[in-house]
Amino acid sequence: MAIPFVLATGSLALSAAGAYAAYQGNRAQASMGVQSARLRQEQASTEAELARLQAREQENERLRKAEISRAAGIASAASSGFDWWASPTAQSLDNENDRIVAGDISSIRLLGAARQRRALLEGRGAAMLEESYSTMGRNAWIQPTARLLGSARESAGIIASSFGGAPSARPDPNTMAPNWEPR
Repeated sequence: MAIPFVLATGSLALSAAGAYAAYQGNRAQASMGVQSARLRQEQASTEAELARLQAREQENERLRKAEISRAAGIASAASSGFDWWASPTAQSLDNENDRIVAGDISSIRLLGAARQRRALLEGRGAAMLEESYSTMGRNAWIQPTARLLGSARESAGIIASSFGGAPSARPDPNTMAPNWEPR
């Protein structure tokens, strides 16, 4: 009679230790997930800023090249005694060049905005992942507790049977706890 009681009590103690270890493991996993998600958010924010800066740099470079091209055309015209500003052909070329530069800058800005948006969306995804891991950490106790309660029920049945009782097939409808009936 004492041996099943001792075994059931020992089993319950081991189940409690296992439940605590599982809880700690779940919390640690959730904590690492939160940290990882925060790093992803930070990285996405950095990538968004980098995309913005790169687009601005490309835009400035394209404008610089256009100004160099214009200056070279004006200098070439001036060296041959040609008045750049008085020529309709030169003005037409200059206007066409301005139109091309404006299109290039528009493309650069659009590509930069797309890269920035992608990085921002990755950051939002990381924020959602962080919330998921936070929830996982807050709910880390549920699964180990369920296992512990199942083990406690089994141990209670063993203990009751060692004292001559056994759970009935139907639980008490008011409490949903097992009914103990002597054998």
